[in-house]
Amino acid sequence: MTTRVSTPQPSAPAPQHSSSLIWWIVGIVLAAVLILGLGTALIAFYFARQVEVIRTGAEGVEVRTPAGTLRAGTGKQETGLPEYPGAHSTEMPGTVELAGTDDHDGFIVTVAKFRTPDSLPTVDEWYRERLPSSFVREAAGVMVRKRRIFGAEIRSSDIAYIEERDDNISFVVLRRYTTETEITLARIGKQEVQ
Repeated sequence: MTTRVSTPQPSAPAPQHSSSLIWWIVGIVLAAVLILGLGTALIAFYFARQVEVIRTGAEGVEVRTPAGTLRAGTGKQETGLPEYPGAHSTEMPGTVELAGTDDHDGFIVTVAKFRTPDSLPTVDEWYRERLPSSFVREAAGVMVRKRRIFGAEIRSSDIAYIEERDDNISFVVLRRYTTETEITLARIGKQEVQ
Protein backbone atom coordinates (compact mmCIF):
# COMPACT_ATOMS: atom_id res chain seq x y z
CA MET A 1 0.00 0.00 0.00
CA THR A 2 1.43 3.08 -1.05
CA THR A 3 0.62 6.16 0.70
CA ARG A 4 0.33 9.09 -1.26
CA VAL A 5 1.94 12.14 0.15
CA SER A 6 0.21 15.21 -0.88
CA THR A 7 2.31 18.15 -1.64
CA PRO A 8 0.90 21.45 -0.67
CA GLN A 9 -0.54 23.31 -3.58
CA PRO A 10 0.25 27.00 -3.77
CA SER A 11 -2.87 28.85 -2.79
CA ALA A 12 -4.34 31.45 -5.05
CA PRO A 13 -3.49 35.01 -4.07
CA ALA A 14 -6.15 36.74 -1.94
CA PRO A 15 -8.19 39.33 -3.77
CA GLN A 16 -6.89 42.90 -3.36
CA HIS A 17 -10.33 44.45 -2.99
CA SER A 18 -9.68 46.29 0.28
CA SER A 19 -6.51 47.91 -1.03
CA SER A 20 -8.09 49.09 -4.26
CA LEU A 21 -11.14 50.39 -2.36
CA ILE A 22 -8.90 52.59 -0.22
CA TRP A 23 -7.21 54.00 -3.33
CA TRP A 24 -10.61 54.77 -4.87
CA ILE A 25 -11.70 56.63 -1.70
CA VAL A 26 -8.41 58.56 -1.56
CA GLY A 27 -8.78 59.46 -5.24
CA ILE A 28 -12.35 60.69 -4.77
CA VAL A 29 -11.37 62.78 -1.73
CA LEU A 30 -8.42 64.33 -3.59
CA ALA A 31 -10.62 65.11 -6.58
CA ALA A 32 -13.22 66.76 -4.32
CA VAL A 33 -10.53 68.85 -2.59
CA LEU A 34 -9.12 69.87 -5.97
CA ILE A 35 -12.57 70.85 -7.30
CA LEU A 36 -13.42 72.81 -4.12
CA GLY A 37 -10.04 74.55 -4.15
CA LEU A 38 -10.39 75.47 -7.81
CA GLY A 39 -13.96 76.68 -7.25
CA THR A 40 -12.89 78.82 -4.29
CA ALA A 41 -10.01 80.29 -6.28
CA LEU A 42 -12.35 81.16 -9.17
CA ILE A 43 -14.88 82.81 -6.84
CA ALA A 44 -12.09 84.76 -5.08
CA PHE A 45 -10.71 85.84 -8.46
CA TYR A 46 -14.19 86.97 -9.56
CA PHE A 47 -14.73 89.04 -6.41
CA ALA A 48 -11.21 90.47 -6.55
CA ARG A 49 -11.91 91.65 -10.10
CA GLN A 50 -15.21 93.19 -8.94
CA VAL A 51 -13.73 95.11 -5.98
CA GLU A 52 -13.03 98.76 -6.68
CA VAL A 53 -11.04 100.95 -4.27
CA ILE A 54 -11.58 104.69 -4.69
CA ARG A 55 -9.72 107.38 -2.80
CA THR A 56 -12.23 110.07 -1.81
CA GLY A 57 -9.88 112.95 -1.16
CA ALA A 58 -7.10 113.05 1.38
CA GLU A 59 -9.40 111.95 4.19
CA GLY A 60 -11.30 108.94 2.92
CA VAL A 61 -11.55 105.75 0.97
CA GLU A 62 -14.43 103.85 -0.60
CA VAL A 63 -14.39 100.12 -1.33
CA ARG A 64 -17.11 98.90 -3.70
CA THR A 65 -17.94 95.19 -3.93
CA PRO A 66 -20.83 93.19 -5.37
CA ALA A 67 -22.08 92.75 -1.79
CA GLY A 68 -22.09 96.47 -0.97
CA THR A 69 -19.90 99.47 -0.27
CA LEU A 70 -17.61 100.36 2.63
CA ARG A 71 -16.74 104.03 3.13
CA ALA A 72 -14.26 105.29 5.71
CA GLY A 73 -13.34 108.89 6.28
CA THR A 74 -11.69 111.21 8.73
CA GLY A 75 -11.82 114.92 9.27
CA LYS A 76 -14.77 116.97 10.40
CA GLN A 77 -17.54 114.44 11.07
CA GLU A 78 -21.04 115.12 12.29
CA THR A 79 -22.25 113.02 15.20
CA GLY A 80 -25.33 115.17 15.70
CA LEU A 81 -24.34 115.57 19.37
CA PRO A 82 -23.43 118.89 20.99
CA GLU A 83 -19.70 119.64 21.15
CA TYR A 84 -18.45 121.16 24.38
CA PRO A 85 -17.34 124.78 23.79
CA GLY A 86 -13.59 125.28 23.72
CA ALA A 87 -12.76 121.56 23.68
CA HIS A 88 -9.97 120.54 21.31
CA SER A 89 -9.98 117.40 19.18
CA THR A 90 -7.59 114.71 20.42
CA GLU A 91 -7.95 112.27 17.56
CA MET A 92 -9.01 112.70 13.98
CA PRO A 93 -12.80 112.18 14.04
CA GLY A 94 -13.91 109.40 11.76
CA THR A 95 -16.82 107.66 10.15
CA VAL A 96 -17.19 104.14 8.83
CA GLU A 97 -20.23 103.42 6.69
CA LEU A 98 -21.33 100.01 5.43
CA ALA A 99 -23.87 100.30 2.65
CA GLY A 100 -25.47 97.17 1.26
CA THR A 101 -26.91 96.74 -2.18
CA ASP A 102 -30.29 97.98 -0.91
CA ASP A 103 -30.68 101.66 0.07
CA HIS A 104 -32.27 100.69 3.38
CA ASP A 105 -29.58 98.41 4.80
CA GLY A 106 -26.80 100.94 5.44
CA PHE A 107 -24.95 101.09 8.76
CA ILE A 108 -22.80 103.95 10.04
CA VAL A 109 -20.43 104.56 12.94
CA THR A 110 -19.25 108.11 13.67
CA VAL A 111 -16.89 108.85 16.59
CA ALA A 112 -15.19 112.06 17.74
CA LYS A 113 -12.99 112.64 20.81
CA PHE A 114 -12.25 115.95 22.51
CA ARG A 115 -10.48 117.21 25.64
CA THR A 116 -11.01 120.26 27.77
CA PRO A 117 -9.20 121.60 30.86
CA ASP A 118 -12.61 122.09 32.54
CA SER A 119 -13.49 119.81 35.44
CA LEU A 120 -15.58 116.67 35.05
CA PRO A 121 -18.50 118.10 37.09
CA THR A 122 -18.56 121.24 34.90
CA VAL A 123 -18.62 119.25 31.65
CA ASP A 124 -21.17 116.82 33.11
CA GLU A 125 -23.49 119.67 34.06
CA TRP A 126 -23.18 121.23 30.59
CA TYR A 127 -24.20 117.97 28.88
CA ARG A 128 -26.94 117.30 31.41
CA GLU A 129 -28.56 120.62 30.43
CA ARG A 130 -28.16 120.20 26.65
CA LEU A 131 -28.89 116.56 25.88
CA PRO A 132 -32.54 115.54 25.33
CA SER A 133 -34.36 113.63 28.06
CA SER A 134 -34.13 110.48 25.91
CA PHE A 135 -30.47 110.18 27.01
CA VAL A 136 -30.06 108.08 30.16
CA ARG A 137 -27.28 109.29 32.45
CA GLU A 138 -25.15 106.64 34.11
CA ALA A 139 -22.97 108.13 36.82
CA ALA A 140 -19.54 106.99 37.88
CA GLY A 141 -19.64 103.68 39.74
CA VAL A 142 -22.89 102.53 38.10
CA MET A 143 -22.35 99.31 36.13
CA VAL A 144 -25.68 99.08 34.31
CA ARG A 145 -24.40 99.28 30.72
CA LYS A 146 -20.71 100.05 31.03
CA ARG A 147 -18.95 98.18 28.23
CA ARG A 148 -16.92 98.48 25.04
CA ILE A 149 -18.92 99.83 22.09
CA PHE A 150 -17.15 99.99 18.71
CA GLY A 151 -13.77 100.86 20.14
CA ALA A 152 -15.07 103.29 22.78
CA GLU A 153 -14.60 101.80 26.22
CA ILE A 154 -17.07 102.93 28.86
CA ARG A 155 -15.48 102.32 32.27
CA SER A 156 -17.25 102.16 35.60
CA SER A 157 -15.54 105.42 36.62
CA ASP A 158 -16.92 107.27 33.56
CA ILE A 159 -20.08 109.28 33.24
CA ALA A 160 -22.07 108.11 30.24
CA TYR A 161 -25.15 109.51 28.52
CA ILE A 162 -26.74 106.81 26.35
CA GLU A 163 -29.70 106.99 24.00
CA GLU A 164 -31.03 103.84 22.33
CA ARG A 165 -33.67 104.50 19.72
CA ASP A 166 -34.90 102.08 17.06
CA ASP A 167 -31.74 100.64 15.49
CA ASN A 168 -29.46 103.47 16.67
CA ILE A 169 -27.38 104.19 19.72
CA SER A 170 -25.83 107.54 20.59
CA PHE A 171 -23.60 108.19 23.55
CA VAL A 172 -21.47 110.80 25.27
CA VAL A 173 -18.76 109.48 27.57
CA LEU A 174 -16.97 111.78 30.02
CA ARG A 175 -13.69 110.68 31.61
CA ARG A 176 -11.29 112.62 33.81
CA TYR A 177 -7.56 112.48 33.20
CA THR A 178 -5.01 114.22 35.37
CA THR A 179 -5.51 117.72 34.04
CA GLU A 180 -8.24 117.33 31.42
CA THR A 181 -11.68 115.87 30.83
CA GLU A 182 -12.04 113.65 27.76
CA ILE A 183 -15.33 113.75 25.85
CA THR A 184 -16.24 110.93 23.43
CA LEU A 185 -19.20 111.54 21.13
CA ALA A 186 -20.53 108.64 19.06
CA ARG A 187 -23.49 107.68 16.92
CA ILE A 188 -23.94 104.09 15.73
CA GLY A 189 -26.77 102.66 13.71
CA LYS A 190 -28.68 102.55 10.47
CA GLN A 191 -27.83 105.11 7.83
CA GLU A 192 -30.64 107.58 7.34
CA VAL A 193 -31.95 107.64 3.80
CA GLN A 194 -31.17 111.02 2.22
